[in-house]
Amino acid sequence: MSSALASSGLINSFEQQLIAAAEFSGRTAEGLRAIAKSYDKRRQRVGRLKAKLFLPFAVLVIGILTSAILKLSGDQPSSIVLVIMQALFYIFIALLLTRWLLSIFRKDVSSLLSRLKYLKSTKLYRQIFEQTVFGALLWQLKSGIDFEKAFINIASLLKDKPISNKLKIISRKCAQGARVSESIRASDLPITNEFLQILTVAEASGNWEGSVGNYLQKQSAMVDLGIDEIYEWVPKLYYSIVALIAIMIIL
Repeated sequence: MSSALASSGLINSFEQQLIAAAEFSGRTAEGLRAIAKSYDKRRQRVGRLKAKLFLPFAVLVIGILTSAILKLSGDQPSSIVLVIMQALFYIFIALLLTRWLLSIFRKDVSSLLSRLKYLKSTKLYRQIFEQTVFGALLWQLKSGIDFEKAFINIASLLKDKPISNKLKIISRKCAQGARVSESIRASDLPITNEFLQILTVAEASGNWEGSVGNYLQKQSAMVDLGIDEIYEWVPKLYYSIVALIAIMIIL
């Protein structure tokens, strides 16, 4: 099922791995519900973003059309064909910019982590990384896959090669009998100090899955809030840029 869904383009690589692990452990229905919940959340966010980008896009189009009218009605009217071509060109560029911006937020999480890797020092990026990578790790562990194989599986999904290589090193250390928390700490992955402490306590207590799972569940609401703030901030920045461009075109 996981391969069929992936080949159809309905799920991304992380979701395929989740379904594959779910099939392995007889948790397919649970896996599908988790994917549906994640997809619905992303779809709603992109839908709200698209709606908020409509107004600034309309402002830019109005600015372009106003500029064209002023050029045609001036004391020295420009060529009608030239003005129309310029207006269509600007509108086309604006449309491409808007579509490009929306495409970024439609990307799967692996692509986003790779594109935003210059933000690795920020707390939100590290929290998203924890939710993504260690959420996938936890799912595989609960499906009966060991640490060594789970880290390799996740490494194969990430498009950020340095991070992928670090996960492979952790996998090798786990295979050699090293403590998981120490291997993760030595890898210098983009995770918070709080999570490092949770990993150490989790391994010492012998309840790795429970401790890490509780932490990720508690942090998920904060991560969602941070992501929602980004979706609120992007239209404001887009509007400012578009308004400036519209003024420049008119003048």
